[in-house]
Amino acid sequence: KSNPDAATAQGQVANIAVQVYNRGLVSQDLKVEGKLYTVAPHQALTIKATSGTAVYADSPGTGYQKGELLFKFAPAMNGATVKFN
Repeated sequence: KSNPDAATAQGQVANIAVQVYNRGLVSQDLKVEGKLYTVAPHQALTIKATSGTAVYADSPGTGYQKGELLFKFAPAMNGATVKFN
């Protein structure tokens, strides 16, 4: 016998919520699945995505260049804060 409830639960993709915090003095742009997010200086923004989703810098910052991979969403990151500048 198959359990339809179990199949439904396995078919659903859970979003992971990660807060990104800009420690810098200027706004920073991030790109997630083609969508641009601007994080103001000393501000935070929560982004939700599925596991494995890549977050790229869309502006240069301290220690990274525009277009560089910053991190990928992972289940263990749910509710975490990622700080950058």
